Amino acid sequence: MEISTLPIYHTKTKMFGYYAYKSFSFLPEWKIDVTRDFDVTIGPKFSANLVFGVNNRNRSDYTQFVIDKDEIIVSASVGEEVDFNYRLRDNLKAYIGLEAQVGIGERIYTKSGLYDTGKKIEGSSENAFKPYTPYIIFNNTHIMYSGKVSAGLKIRDKYNIALYGGYGKGYFGIEFGQTF
Repeated sequence: MEISTLPIYHTKTKMFGYYAYKSFSFLPEWKIDVTRDFDVTIGPKFSANLVFGVNNRNRSDYTQFVIDKDEIIVSASVGEEVDFNYRLRDNLKAYIGLEAQVGIGERIYTKSGLYDTGKKIEGSSENAFKPYTPYIIFNNTHIMYSGKVSAGLKIRDKYNIALYGGYGKGYFGIEFGQTF
């Protein structure tokens, strides 16, 4: 079981608010002992993911040309995770993990306001914005991809904590895990 979390940072997103990412995963693992000090842990990974964005409209530099980010993206994904573990001392290992997942997600707009249609205003380089309607709230089902590289520590082969960077699960974050 694993939980990944932390705000997503990007220079554009800080103008109007922030994104935050949460993921809850279950992964059965198999351990392959390579040497006394080195082993590999592999297994399929099943995740439930939540990304939410909060708008910052009260800022003085906000304009309507910034996408309204009061939204929730819910997704479920499946993939593979591989951890390369090196024993530092008894009951403590350093590890590097690699993960890739694919899934399906739904973008839900959480308030009325304007959203970016992705189309340009005729005769302008600016994007067109339209008000939300009940018909577009649930029309954004799409395929989700994610990849992650993590580095951290495993304690007693039971608990792990790591920093990660990736795509689809935030640009960076912290993951916590426990093996049952």
